[in-house]
Amino acid sequence: MAVKFRDYYEVLGVPRTASAEDVKRAYRQLARKHHPDLQPAAERSKAAERFKEINEAYEVLSDPDKRAKYDALGANWKSGADFTAAAGGGAGRAHVDGRRRARRRGRLDDLGDFSDSSPRCSAAPAAGAPDGTVAPGA
Repeated sequence: MAVKFRDYYEVLGVPRTASAEDVKRAYRQLARKHHPDLQPAAERSKAAERFKEINEAYEVLSDPDKRAKYDALGANWKSGADFTAAAGGGAGRAHVDGRRRARRRGRLDDLGDFSDSSPRCSAAPAAGAPDGTVAPGA
């Protein structure tokens, strides 16, 4: 089951322009309110899920680097976390190799004698069978 994206600002109940102090204040209030140890036994599992969500939101929004990535990439901020641009501006050699590969894709002249060695080639019937097939064990 896929987890629905939940906006971290919405989780903590703060605007996107909130300061680090506002984020911290909201986190502390919500963490205290939803802490599983402070809930009745019947509501602990639900409170634990909410508490994890609050902690995750605070972990991202309290770290300036993570918050900047989250603000820039939104729901996909984690997938962009390990991305690093190539030295020298990026596209360089990979782009050149990509063009070379694209040009080679349409060429069939590198197959060599592939069709000549096929045992079912109708252009050059094999010895021993009138339809061009090779007898088993031959």
